[in-house]
Amino acid sequence: MNKKIIIVIIVLLATVSVSGCIKTPMDNINNIIPSLSQNIEIGDANYNEAVTYLNLHNYNLAEEKVQTSSNNFLEAKK
Repeated sequence: MNKKIIIVIIVLLATVSVSGCIKTPMDNINNIIPSLSQNIEIGDANYNEAVTYLNLHNYNLAEEKVQTSSNNFLEAKK
């Protein structure tokens, strides 16, 4: 009976020690959320600027802002 208790304790200790060393997909997601959010925010701001330039008939600056916005959204997608 004592051997069973010792084996159970060893297995539990091994499980706990190994589980602390394993990175889960959630850990990876938590690490990329800030850059993802930043890319989306910057892309949105550039898109809004592009619309403003478009309304002012400044098509060259509007096109630049659309390209920048697109790049930010593509970076977020990656």
